[in-house]
Amino acid sequence: MKKLLQKIVPVLSICILGTGCALTHQSRSVETKGFLKNYEQLQKGEKGQAHLVYINPNTDFKKYSKIYIAPIQAWSSKDSGLSGLDKKDIQALVNYLRATVVKELSTDYDLVKQPEPGAFTLKMAITDAEGSNVPLDIISHALPVGMAISVIKRVAVGAHSSVGKAAIEVEAVDSLTNERLGAFVDARVGALRVRDMHKKWSDPQSSFDYWAKKMKSRLAELRSK
Repeated sequence: MKKLLQKIVPVLSICILGTGCALTHQSRSVETKGFLKNYEQLQKGEKGQAHLVYINPNTDFKKYSKIYIAPIQAWSSKDSGLSGLDKKDIQALVNYLRATVVKELSTDYDLVKQPEPGAFTLKMAITDAEGSNVPLDIISHALPVGMAISVIKRVAVGAHSSVGKAAIEVEAVDSLTNERLGAFVDARVGALRVRDMHKKWSDPQSSFDYWAKKMKSRLAELRSK
C-alpha cells in the first residue's frame, strides 16, 4: 500500500495544482438503452472513438451543409442515474447538451428549425447522468489517503466514488429519406480533480462538451474525404 501511495500522490498533485489530468475519461463499458432502434450496425470503436460506432460507407457528407437538431431526449431505466433525478436537473442537462452542440456545430453548418433538403437530422438522447457527491468531493480531495482510495476504486470500476458520469446515444439521418448516416453510443466518467469540484454537474457537462467537440471534428473529417 505504501508503494502504491508513493506512485499515486505525485500524479494527484499534478491534477490538483494544474490541469494535467483530463476532465473526463471514457468509461470501461456502455449499455445500450433502446433510444436507437438498430444497434446491429454499430461496431466496437477504435482507440479515440466512442464505445460503439457506425458510419454509412455510402454517405457523401460533403452534400450536407445544414443540420436539424431534433429535440434531445432523456431515456431513463431503473439502473440509470437519471431515474432518481429531479426533472429540473434533467431539463438542465438536456438544455446544456443542446447548447454545447449548437455552439460547436454552428461554426461549420447552418442550423435549421426543421428537416429540409441539404440537411441531416441529428437525434440525441442522454441515457445516464449522475452528479458528483459534493461533500465527498471535498473530503477526498483534501485528504491524500482518501484520494488514494478513490484512485484505487477507479482502477476497479472505471469511475471515482466521488465523481459524476454521463452516457449518450446519437444518430444522424438524412432529413428527407431518414436513411441512417451514422450513429454512436458512448459513456464517460469524471476525473479526480479540485477544479469545479463544488459544481455538482461539472462531469456530465464536461462529457457533453467533449462529445460536441468530437462530433464537430469527426464531421469535418468525413466532409474532407
